[in-house]
This record gives sequence, structure tokens and C-alpha cells, in this order.
Amino acid sequence: MEEPHIHTAALISSDPKIIEQVQRAFHIHEVLDVIATKDKADMLSIELPELIIIDFTDWDLAFTVLDRIIEDPWLHYQNIITVSSSYEVAHRIEGHRAVSMIAAVSRYDIEKDLPILLNLLRKNQNLLYHRGYETTISDHISGKYTVSNSLLEIEALINLTCSYLFNTNKINVSRRNRLKVALTELLVNALEHGNCGIGFEEKATWLESGKKITDLIKMKLTDETVAAREIHFTYEINRDYSDFVIEDGGEGFDWNHYLHPDEEAVYTTVSGRGIVMARSSTARLEFNKKGNRVRCSIDHQEPISNTYPAVLAHLVPEDIIEGTTILRQGDSSTYLYFICRGRYLVTVDDKPVSILTPDDIFMGEMSFLLNGHRSATVTALSNGQVIRISKKEFISVIRKYPHYTLYLARLLARRVNQSNG
Repeated sequence: MEEPHIHTAALISSDPKIIEQVQRAFHIHEVLDVIATKDKADMLSIELPELIIIDFTDWDLAFTVLDRIIEDPWLHYQNIITVSSSYEVAHRIEGHRAVSMIAAVSRYDIEKDLPILLNLLRKNQNLLYHRGYETTISDHISGKYTVSNSLLEIEALINLTCSYLFNTNKINVSRRNRLKVALTELLVNALEHGNCGIGFEEKATWLESGKKITDLIKMKLTDETVAAREIHFTYEINRDYSDFVIEDGGEGFDWNHYLHPDEEAVYTTVSGRGIVMARSSTARLEFNKKGNRVRCSIDHQEPISNTYPAVLAHLVPEDIIEGTTILRQGDSSTYLYFICRGRYLVTVDDKPVSILTPDDIFMGEMSFLLNGHRSATVTALSNGQVIRISKKEFISVIRKYPHYTLYLARLLARRVNQSNG
């Protein structure tokens, strides 16, 4: 079996020391492109690496790249790790809805923290999304990851999971934020209260003395018994919902008090508030009897694209009524369609072949780009929306954004491979 690895990554930095430290964290067979000047920033739109590491100690270069990403978040959906001297910068970036932030690393902790993050990405390859690069988006993926009592690892795992669900159009921005709240509360509780055994009173006293909770966790982890405990995170992502199971190595707790629907006092006290927040942010929340294992679930949204390509921003989506035939087999290829919302049945010679959703991005692209006739009929299975692109508009877009030519060529090549077998 092939060893899990990061296929493509880019480092945005002009600092020789940071470049060397980052390169050492990658395996010898992994591809890391270094972009050290602003004139090379266009390479991101051409290569589309699955991971981007941005060094914010060079503000001018870093924000030039960040502006490119924010201008077209549909194309630049990649996971981002920031390197900076101040976490304040990282937190400002993380709050931007167009950025798939994984984690922030201090420039002084690169050699310690970056290998942890890269290892997490390697072991969760199915959560690294490639828009249009897969032949299909699976209706079911699952995995299990063991967290080694690290807040950095917990944050990165949560961000990676939520970014995948958002980029695959399973949750919108609001649901992504609520899921982050829920998973953060449950995973941090598993670390602090479960594995480290930190009680409410102990935590409150520690924080009131002006100390950081991270220092208390570090102190607890000096105990070999505590350090040996693990957090197991299991995910199962289906077409209509996602399930998450978190299990720690602690003694558990009496969770009934906090999940009782009539227990109003829980909302006004700090203790147990995280559980209440997790419950209100998910569709389902349940603990095992012991209280060291929790399962939570979220429901997915109807098929709808969360973002549109920046090159189509000037075009208005058209409403599609259920039952409408959009493409008819044998007709000439006048338009290309970007799928904004809905489900669409593809038939060939009146036989069902597949169903298209926003995950498929386009419909009619093969005959449109190859200047042929429609090879299939496409009919709306639900109300939806599409953006219709004429050949004149398409040529105009390609002239203005030439990097989309390469993207569409890659997409077309994969569709041809898919149709051949």
C-alpha cells in the first residue's frame, strides 16, 4: 500500500530560514513549490496545490497572495497554514469566510508544530478536497484519527473537517460555524476534562490567577499516565448527514444533568455550557453511559453551490423548474451550464445514466468544449438554478482569466477518462 503523502503544496515565503525549516518537514517524495516573489503568485492559480503555507513575516508578499485567494474563493479553496510572529494576524485571517484556514504556526515553533499538522493531513487524505479533480464526489467517506492531546491538532482537525464539508457543499457558512463550535467544545472537553481530569473548580482557579489553560494542560501531561491517554475521533460523511464520534481515555462524567431539557440552570452557569452549546449546534447529541464517548450528527443542506467562480460573477443565475429539460440529446452545443443548485437526471437514449448536482460543477461541458452535439438529455429533478454561458462569453472569460483554460482542460480530461471507464 502506498504511504499517505501530500501530493502538492506551495510555500509563500522569502525568508531562507523559514523555507529551509518548512522543506525539512516534508517527505522527500512530496512536492513543495516555493513562491518567494509577488510576480510568481500567479502560479497558485495554475498549479492549484492542495495545501498552501503562507509566511506572514513578509506582509507584502503574504497579503498579495491572500488577496488572490479572497478574489476567487471558488478556485482557491485550498487548505491554508499560516506562519507568523503574532497569532493575532492568524486569527484575523481565520475569521474570513473565503479562507480555508487549517492552523496557525509561530515562526519560532515551525520545527515542532508543522510536522504534527502535515502528519494529520497525510492521515486524512479523504478530507483534502480537490474541486473537479475527482471523477466523482463520494456519497460516503469515513475515517478515524487519534489525537495526541494537542490543542493545535484539535484545531486543525476541526478546521479540516469543516472545510471539507463546506467545499463539498454539504453545509453552508452558518452550519460550518455551528459545527466548529460543537466539535471544539466536545474535543476540548475530551482533552481538558476527560484525559487531563481538569475539573471546573480547578480550571476556574487557574484562570483567575492569570495563568493560561495551555500551561495547566502541559503540567497535567507531565504525568505519564495522563500523557498515554488518547482521543479517538471518528467521522462518517454520508449524502444527507454526517456523524462524529469522540472518545477520550478519562473517567467520564454525569452528562444527564447537562442534557436534561428542563434544566434551565445549565444555561446560566459556566460549568456545562459547552455541552449545551454543542447540543444546540447539532441535530443530534448523545453520550455513552460512562460519559467518555459522545456522538453528534449534523444534517446536510439541499444541493447548492456555496461559492461561484469569480469569472461568472457578472452573470445572473437562471431559475429552473422541476421537470424542465435543459439539454436534449442530439442538439447543437450552444451553451455551457454552471450548476448552482438542484439535482438533474442524465439520460442517454431514454435510459438513466447519472444524477448531476453542484458537486459536478458543469453540465454540457464536453460537447460545448469539443464543439459537438449533445450526447445526453438532462432534466431537472427538482427546482434549481444554473448559470448559462454562451460561447462568446466563454471566450471573453478565458481571455481575461487565462488560468481557467488549464483548469477546464484538466476537468475535461478527467471527464473523458471517467466516460471511458
